[in-house]
Amino acid sequence: MTDALDVIVICMEGGLSLPAAFQRVVDELRTVHPDLAMEMTIVEREMKFGRTTGEALRHFGERADLEEVRSLASVIIQAEHYGTSLVSTLRAHSKTLRTLRILRAEEMAQKAAVKIVFPTLLCIFPAVFIVLAGPAAMQVIELMARMNSGK
Repeated sequence: MTDALDVIVICMEGGLSLPAAFQRVVDELRTVHPDLAMEMTIVEREMKFGRTTGEALRHFGERADLEEVRSLASVIIQAEHYGTSLVSTLRAHSKTLRTLRILRAEEMAQKAAVKIVFPTLLCIFPAVFIVLAGPAAMQVIELMARMNSGK
């Protein structure tokens, strides 16, 4: 969603309206993310039928159960209500979503380090123990055999 929001911001900075920017994003995403493009087509049609952009995105967020879309809808509704610049608002929201995505990725990386401890202990350490302790065990067995045969 962050990439689509960046394209919307670029289109709006280039002079397109928000519905035209949505149309452009739908055209660009159709081959890469067909499901997202289909949902955004529904949003675009809802806007053509008279719903505000915020309401259409709120319905999309409810259908898809995505917090990012619901927060985007809230941001657009507030920008429309207070009359602030939609481009700067969307740019700031895009930056926030990108930061959240990076934080989620870092959190998953931290969890992966903890999750890999047990497979490491169960799979790798026994093999390392055999490789390191094997020659020593063989020498101990040979020494014991010599001691027993010497009696």
